[in-house]
Amino acid sequence: MRKIGLVLSVMAITASPAWGAWLGNYAYRLPITIAHTKVTATLTDFPVLITGANLPAAFFGHVVQTDPANMDIAFTDVNGTELSREIVSFSSGGHSLEAWVKIPTLSSNSDTIIYMYYGDAAATRRNDPSTWSNGFAGVWHMEEGESPLRDSSPQANSGTAYGNLPTPINAKVGLGQDFDGRTGYVNCGLGQNNSLNIAGNNSLTIETWVQFNRLPAEQFMDFLCKGNHQWKLQKYSTSHNINFLVYDPFVRVANSDAGVSVTTWYHVVGRYDYAGGGEVALFLNGVKQGVTATAATISDDGAVVTLGQNAQASNRFLRGDMDEVRIQTIARSDAWIVTTYNNENSPATFYAAGSETLQPTPTSTLTATRTFTATNTPTFTPTGTITATPTSTSTFTPSPTVSTTATVSPTAGIPSPTCTPTVSATTTPAPFLLNGRGVVAFPNPARQSVTFVLDVPREGKVRVDIFNLKGERITALSQACGPGLVYLPWHCALVAPGVYLVRADLEGTLLGKTKVAIVGDTW
Repeated sequence: MRKIGLVLSVMAITASPAWGAWLGNYAYRLPITIAHTKVTATLTDFPVLITGANLPAAFFGHVVQTDPANMDIAFTDVNGTELSREIVSFSSGGHSLEAWVKIPTLSSNSDTIIYMYYGDAAATRRNDPSTWSNGFAGVWHMEEGESPLRDSSPQANSGTAYGNLPTPINAKVGLGQDFDGRTGYVNCGLGQNNSLNIAGNNSLTIETWVQFNRLPAEQFMDFLCKGNHQWKLQKYSTSHNINFLVYDPFVRVANSDAGVSVTTWYHVVGRYDYAGGGEVALFLNGVKQGVTATAATISDDGAVVTLGQNAQASNRFLRGDMDEVRIQTIARSDAWIVTTYNNENSPATFYAAGSETLQPTPTSTLTATRTFTATNTPTFTPTGTITATPTSTSTFTPSPTVSTTATVSPTAGIPSPTCTPTVSATTTPAPFLLNGRGVVAFPNPARQSVTFVLDVPREGKVRVDIFNLKGERITALSQACGPGLVYLPWHCALVAPGVYLVRADLEGTLLGKTKVAIVGDTW
């Protein structure tokens, strides 16, 4: 008995993931690095402001959908997980953006990196109210030119404008509202399901940016309040200090250390921390002021929440401007308040933007093995003395499944056995099969982008020219390369639907021609 074994190792082609960790069909992305030195303690679910500061000029031209309610802008963390975000405003000509991105973990120990994606006409990214789900009862960006003023939080507590409002102006963060000091104010009521009726043993944080246009000594200015005997922020009449007042029912006041000035933006935060001993504290531009007090529980007399005026003291109107008003049902930490101020006061120093990157071209890798084993067992009865040296011959042509007959021809006197080995191969086809053609387009038809695959016989510079049916050149792609398959992507999202002619050359030598169909969303 003789056994002949043969093992062949064959490579199979498998395609790598189309775009790796890239998000969807976005054409571009850029990294945004948030400086940990501007974050005073690690924070959870923190909404970060991203503006036009530090963004490359090309970004504003590569955004396709420019309606803030439905833009082709998305954000992910470094692992590719998409983040909740809200786009408040965008201007390609003015190079301006106001976007809020909820960061699950904002570190104070190392920089936080996120990615911004854009350039996809088919994207349907709408504003996500969960951007403001972490304890927010109301978030008013104060951008509107008509009533009502929208609440971006999940509570949807829109505010109704009265008097000479809305009057949008350029403010601290995008647009804000200008209050005339006579008739203009916003009534937010008690909110949906009384979500703004924060009283009893509930903690509270209220904040806004405010700028005073006039500071008459005889006038109190109540600019964010729930009536006259629950809680409020106000400008004190004679000293022009900022006060945060909480009633339990006695008044508990935290004052600013100094008076304010006109035409200067101030970030004002009032915090009542029931769980922290009932502390009543005021922060001005991220600095905790020297006077604090304690309260038991917040009184409740059913007053509505108003901006720019006190509903229970009709002469206390604000003469000035407000921006970014927020009411929260929890006591924010000192670190949260300081980090908010750092971010909104100077976005340009809070984060840095990296270089814009194009979506990469797909690649293929060679993996896997195939094993071939043949067994030959001859049986014979020799006579006399015979010396034989068998010769084994087999021919193998690789294919996904191969069945081959191997014949062993011994010397004279030895029967000729026949063996049929079984060859099994599993292959994943290459992403493109040229089949002798010099150039193909994939996918075809295409919507957002198409990749041209070229079979290049030698080293040189390839060029792909794209023409419409009138023979007019639309664009040209080129790349230096070696012999083998070459991939050239074409981002065709802005090209009109139709059939286009493609010609591929290698330094004047024609490689091939093909056609590609560009289709719209109604295809």
